[in-house]
Amino acid sequence: MTGFVFFAVCAAGGLGAVARYLLDSALTRLFRSPAWPVGIFAVNLVGSCAAGAAAAGLTGNEVPLISTGFLGGFTTFSTLMVSVVQMLSTRRIALAISYLAATAIFCGAGAWVFYLLSG
Repeated sequence: MTGFVFFAVCAAGGLGAVARYLLDSALTRLFRSPAWPVGIFAVNLVGSCAAGAAAAGLTGNEVPLISTGFLGGFTTFSTLMVSVVQMLSTRRIALAISYLAATAIFCGAGAWVFYLLSG
């Protein structure tokens, strides 16, 4: 990896994080669901679909820039886990399980479908 590619991936990761923040904030304000983290769910779903498309459709230097950089900064496993822990700590066990299951099912399916569509 060249120095340019390294810094480009870092910059793309920063842009992905900003995009995550903006989308999460907008959807959280729009839907105002205190129980279900709509914004982060949507971020991870969109990011998973984009990652599936990138895995099938990209082959060159843009792979680390898009997949590792932008989408790595955009999607967030840690925020998903913190949301689940907060649900569990307030004894909303069914909500935590449904959120984990929905994220795994929809994000996995989205990545698979967009991989197939882009390949």
